[in-house]
Formats: sequence, structure tokens, C-alpha cells
Amino acid sequence: MISVRIARDSRGAIVGFEATGHAMEGPHGRDIVCASVSALLQSAVWGLEEHLDLRLRLETDQGRLSCRLSPGRDQARGKEAAAILETMVLGLSRIEEQYPGRLSMATVRSSEISSIRRKTHGRDYNRRRSVRRRKE
Repeated sequence: MISVRIARDSRGAIVGFEATGHAMEGPHGRDIVCASVSALLQSAVWGLEEHLDLRLRLETDQGRLSCRLSPGRDQARGKEAAAILETMVLGLSRIEEQYPGRLSMATVRSSEISSIRRKTHGRDYNRRRSVRRRKE
């Protein structure tokens, strides 16, 4: 089963998420639930990083993705980030309804998401950002 924990601050804003596990709905590489959940989670990360240019604290391992927004984002970006993240939660909720027993979602306090390093897919985050800026 895939477990997704959505971390919210005291105001209810999403400040991060953590997903672990596998749905076991189909053979490896052909599991529609895992693929759908992965697409939603990764699209949210890409939207936050690429579209909003937000700094994220990410950790990825086999069967695990953890993401936290860095504190101090401006209010306008906060609203846009909320739209991306709440849309992700909506999509995950629909998958949870359609595939009972394959995905479990929970809302937790922001302190309950495990501490994560500033890494993106094994690469130093700051180096990756500076390379992208040079291309523009």
C-alpha cells in the first residue's frame, strides 16, 4: 500500500508531504496506481520548482518521496503553491476512493514529516539551480 502523509501548518497550509510504499496493483512498471500517484507527486514538485521557482527540501529513495517547502516564501507564491499542492491532494483523494486499500492518506502536523536533506535526486540542489539559471 502507498502511504501519503500531508503536512499542514497551524493555519492549514500544506508545507510538505511524504509518500512511501507501493500499491501492488499490477506488475512492476505496469502498476496504474503507483504510476498515477508518482505522476501527481512529481508534477507538484516540478510545478513548485520550475513554475514558482521555490526552494524545496527533497529526499527520494526507492519507493519514497519526501518534500518540504522552505519557510519564508512570499504570500503571492504561497497562494500559487497552495493551488498546486491542494490540486495534488484532490487527485490523490480520487485515487484513494477509486482503488480502496491501495493508497492511504493522512494529514499530519508539519513536525511529523521526517527531516530531509537539501538534495534533489542525488544532486546538490544549489548546483542544479545555478545550472538551470545559466541556460535561461
